[in-house]
Amino acid sequence: MRSAAASTAADINNVRVQERTLRTRQKLIAAGLHEFGLNGFEASSTRSIASRAGVAQSALPYHFTTKDELWRAAAEKIFGEFLTRFGTILEMSSDDEPRARAESLITEAVCFFAQHPELHRFMTDETSGPRVEWLVETHIRPLHSVFDSLIADLDAPFDGAAPDRQHLFYMFVGAAAAPYEMAYEYNAVNGASPFDAEAVNRHAQSMIRTFLPPA
Repeated sequence: MRSAAASTAADINNVRVQERTLRTRQKLIAAGLHEFGLNGFEASSTRSIASRAGVAQSALPYHFTTKDELWRAAAEKIFGEFLTRFGTILEMSSDDEPRARAESLITEAVCFFAQHPELHRFMTDETSGPRVEWLVETHIRPLHSVFDSLIADLDAPFDGAAPDRQHLFYMFVGAAAAPYEMAYEYNAVNGASPFDAEAVNRHAQSMIRTFLPPA
């Protein structure tokens, strides 16, 4: 029978192993998010992901049995962050005036795309097959719900001429993400990075003027 001291040492060691495992898993997810967002699923290799994470490729199957499993974990992370962030904002702004609430949410959306351009890349890389079906059911439909919440109280100012919400969603997402998707081109044309704080703010203000009815 083990002594109390031996049991305690074993417990401490188990906790350390679990913490190392969790840190390694988080590194792989972060590396996968970068690689999948940059290159898409097919062009991303587990070798490049493991290398970016600083993890031996031979250890990767211990954490994720397939590349598809890692891709889903990366998608869960980025979409989960978005939905958590906006769910909180929607709840905290529930008593705000509709337009002020919408302006805040549009600004937050632009900032999120600037901070996480891989979100839009996850949405556009997959065009068919089980991954996109899973993505739609698990994450894209909830995004539509967030968007509907954003504009639900803004139909009246359009005087009955509100654009179709389904199309407006894709117009909004595409416009919000465009400068960050085409960052190199933006920089070449404008001589400045779209990720600069002032550029992000100008883009948010342009989105507000474009997608909200006149105040």
